[in-house]
Amino acid sequence: MSSVINETLLAIKAAFEAGVNIFNGGTAVSSSNPLPVYNSQKFSGSLQVSEGRLWECPLITKAGVSTKYSSICIFNPTISDIRMMMVALTAWVGSTTQVRLIKTIVDPSTLPATWTEQTGVFANTLVKVSDSRVCPFKVYTAALDTLDPATWLNTNNTSTTPIGANVRGESKIFEKGTGFILVCVTANITLNSYAEMAEESE
Repeated sequence: MSSVINETLLAIKAAFEAGVNIFNGGTAVSSSNPLPVYNSQKFSGSLQVSEGRLWECPLITKAGVSTKYSSICIFNPTISDIRMMMVALTAWVGSTTQVRLIKTIVDPSTLPATWTEQTGVFANTLVKVSDSRVCPFKVYTAALDTLDPATWLNTNNTSTTPIGANVRGESKIFEKGTGFILVCVTANITLNSYAEMAEESE
């Protein structure tokens, strides 16, 4: 805790002990009218949003391809030099089937040409500090030949209604060089996703 905060708290304590009233909104501070609390925008005990930057991706779509499995990857590149926090992630499909979430630790840009980068899908419409920067996180789509059920992280999501159903029950931190992949476990089905990712600073 900084010395400024310590000095402020000591001054408040001394004022109370001296019988001096402190006012908040014209009313004396009490248990029913406490001083306002500063919100440091922390998502967890050790991490904090970097200047309030929250990126929104209203829609990512991978159209169905015959005999192929539609997939979407969101990745935090090593060069970002920040953590990526998954704040919200939903998915829906063009037909009642299953969507699964799997994790990748391989940069999709180094994979075969199966993966295609989708640019401009993240917007900073939700950020408190608006700027013209390009989102540091990457989005890729692919039509995969096969799936590996051993890598599946969670239970099924079978939503067909935009903006879909949650495919991750809680927020998750992705370090530099890691990300995740959404897959539709039925071939030739269009996969859609909505995502919110926050920049995390140490």
